Amino acid sequence: MAAAARHVVGLRAGRRGPRHLRASRSASGGAATWWTAVAVIATGLAVAKVASVHSTLKSSVSPLVTLVGGLALTALALGALWMTGRRWGVTATRPVVLALGTYALVALGLDLLTRLAAAVQDRVGWLTVSGTTFVEELGEALAALILLVTIRWHVTRRSPVTRTLVAGGPE
Repeated sequence: MAAAARHVVGLRAGRRGPRHLRASRSASGGAATWWTAVAVIATGLAVAKVASVHSTLKSSVSPLVTLVGGLALTALALGALWMTGRRWGVTATRPVVLALGTYALVALGLDLLTRLAAAVQDRVGWLTVSGTTFVEELGEALAALILLVTIRWHVTRRSPVTRTLVAGGPE
């Protein structure tokens, strides 16, 4: 898992120095900060999944509070990434924020469907639990794969920052 997490956020051991963020290395200023924020969010999502933070919160607090908190946190994080990415001219803003939003929607939405499947039955059996768990985990895994591919695609591009034309400069 550690190797996959390093690959997800673009960490790579340099031959001449310590570990660094590949996207941050090829960007500067605000774009480097934006890519670092994306790496922190992706790492946070991976740690939360491994530690089963959502399940723990669901069992210790009301599921409604967990849903509202998850939606609020998602809206805050995606809104901040969207605004800063647009302000700093990061070309990957739209696809990365949409991929993160897709992952959040799938994770929270499939959890609601799982609870709905249990609520409409008189007795929840092993087939319902197994089937809903399979659908929920598969959906989250596919959404995470979309997120990984999107980030990887845009991290490896030469210039993650849009170039602004300077008056009198080359076009």
